[in-house]
Amino acid sequence: MPTAKLDPVAQGGRVRSASATLTYATQAAGTQAFDTPLELPNGAVIVGGVITTSVTTGSATVALGITGTVAKYKAAAAVTAVTAASLAIPDAAVLTALTAKESVFPTTASAALPASGTLKVVLFYVVD
Repeated sequence: MPTAKLDPVAQGGRVRSASATLTYATQAAGTQAFDTPLELPNGAVIVGGVITTSVTTGSATVALGITGTVAKYKAAAAVTAVTAASLAIPDAAVLTALTAKESVFPTTASAALPASGTLKVVLFYVVD
């Protein structure tokens, strides 16, 4: 019986990570920029992620996404966990290979971000 090569996402793929930090400074609601860009390479397959904040975002909500789909990786919601919490990544974004490089950014709404502190995001992905 011939052996089939398994897709690296199914078994044996190397998990890599992309991370970024946003330093709070009372930014108004809208599209924000991480301190350093969170870039995902072409072909990346998202397998999970975590998000944490040093202080609650209060009534400010945070979504994670890309241009045209601002909530691709996280729906808008307040971030209150000061310990790392798993991201509830929407089904359409999980286990689907990217067809182009993506720059991920946070979009905030409802209120300004806190005056100080940080938001940290890590996305885990497989490419091979």
